[in-house]
Amino acid sequence: MSSESSVESVMEEQECEDNFIIETKTIKKFKCMYCNKKYRQNAGRYNHMKRVHGLIVMERVAVSCQELGCKYVCGSKEKLQKHLQKVHNKEMTVLTLEFNSISEFDSWKDEFEKREKCRFVKKSGSRMTEDGFKLCYYYCSRSGTFISHSRGLKKKSSKGTSKSSVHCTASITVTEAQNGMVQVKVCATHYGHSVDLRHLRLTKYDKSNIADQIARGVPREIVLDKIRASAGSDIDRIHLVTMKDIKNIEKAFGVQSSELKRVQHSGMKNLDSWVSGMKSFENDSMIVFYKNDLISSSGGYSAGGDVCLILMTTGQYEIFKKFCNDGIFYLPVLTIKNNFNMNLFTLMVVDDVNEVIPVTFMISNRKDEDVVKFFFQKIKYKLGSFVSKALITDNEEILHTAWCTVFNEETQHFWSTRYVDSNWREMLLSVKNEELQCSIYETLYSFLEQKK
Repeated sequence: MSSESSVESVMEEQECEDNFIIETKTIKKFKCMYCNKKYRQNAGRYNHMKRVHGLIVMERVAVSCQELGCKYVCGSKEKLQKHLQKVHNKEMTVLTLEFNSISEFDSWKDEFEKREKCRFVKKSGSRMTEDGFKLCYYYCSRSGTFISHSRGLKKKSSKGTSKSSVHCTASITVTEAQNGMVQVKVCATHYGHSVDLRHLRLTKYDKSNIADQIARGVPREIVLDKIRASAGSDIDRIHLVTMKDIKNIEKAFGVQSSELKRVQHSGMKNLDSWVSGMKSFENDSMIVFYKNDLISSSGGYSAGGDVCLILMTTGQYEIFKKFCNDGIFYLPVLTIKNNFNMNLFTLMVVDDVNEVIPVTFMISNRKDEDVVKFFFQKIKYKLGSFVSKALITDNEEILHTAWCTVFNEETQHFWSTRYVDSNWREMLLSVKNEELQCSIYETLYSFLEQKK
């Protein structure tokens, strides 16, 4: 039996043990106009008509040349590549490579995309040839036209679509043999669009790395700061990551900071129970101070009361003690949007390898100077007096004022890179020209790097 007839003989119905007839989900709805044979996919019908009936099927994809005055239209990127080379003298960089395994190819592809500042994606799955080879096609992620399926309920992205409305010539064809060897043909020349980091997707590695940090309890702001601080003269897509990107990654990976999750999704009574349990560890307790006026004497909820929870583990105490003198501290404040609108204060210190390490936390429904002073007084009582070199905050002047008051010193005050960068981005939205936006941002960021 031929492969074609075997495919055509696949049953549309299957009989279960009780002799009931159950229809399968896939129905052959594409019928040949000559012999009335039916196919599950339109591509199968077209291939049948070309092979059996000799029909010359019109090319369905209109790939057009974008050169001024040229009206050339074809049906594939390969034809467009040849046309651009022959007619318009465009140089097409084509590479032929071999790899020992598909994992080796994946590693090369990741490095190639990072170096060239582009992304290649698959539009369909792999297919098998008659010789037993597996074929896979990758296309430039910016190739093609964006087709919206929305009903107009969501606001459109301010940075626009990643699609260029042009068929880009860049592509990768992967042929995997049965012995695992991989042959790759690469057209590295892009066409019809410029390099724009904002329209690139984050790599799987970058997403996984961010999700791992969130799962380990690192606050979003710290993750963002580390990413921004890692940027050098060569900016990549990861350095343009936003808080929205991080939230989307949290949702996609199903992760959230364990401590924040515990506080956010627990009621005040559960918080009381948790603190009581932690205090039972006596010398090993991480509870520095706890006050919860939101729980009334009768056990009910009391609006308008104060909540303050200060945490420091034994390990954090040792790190704090080691690096506090002449140390550089960073104190971001995160407002937790829930029923209680809590504020998370995370005090971090820079260690001897220039890494920021959280050393104490305060969770409170207040954010004024008095509660900040109280936080610092508890730290001073636990560790004693010390002299710091600098305090970094997110434009929170009361934090610096309270710090100087409690520790009786004039510590240097700096704004965090994340805060400065966020304000630049917000101000640049007033610049309508996107290319000018990128140019101004790169210039500003170069100044920031010099300051570092």
